[in-house]
Amino acid sequence: MSKRFNSDEKAYLTKYARAIAIELGQGFDEIVPDYNLAKVDDRWISLFPIGAYKSI
Repeated sequence: MSKRFNSDEKAYLTKYARAIAIELGQGFDEIVPDYNLAKVDDRWISLFPIGAYKSI
């Protein structure tokens, strides 16, 4: 496996970080680019489930 994130994985993880910041009441002004979920490694999706956060 590659040790580098592809652009879709970076966008997915940025969205996850934004969701956490919103839940904690912190500002997060980063614009999250669109991404193709099919290109995001399944381990990132299972470790960082975006659907767990109501704010996104």
